[in-house]
Amino acid sequence: MISVDWIVYICVFVLFFAASFYALSCIDFSRFTLKNSTQKIYLLIFLLSLSLAWMVTEAVMTLTIRQGF
Repeated sequence: MISVDWIVYICVFVLFFAASFYALSCIDFSRFTLKNSTQKIYLLIFLLSLSLAWMVTEAVMTLTIRQGF
């Protein structure tokens, strides 16, 4: 059975993933990569968003719900 903590964790993760994906899409990664490599750029943005969302979610959950002070 899924607890309320996991539902909150998933909702917070999805929220931060969307926010980080939106924020990272504003950066022009094409300056750092070769031409015609849009799939690699999207993969890079996806992976960076995933890791950033995980780190922020862990920080928020630790400081609020899990009370890791």
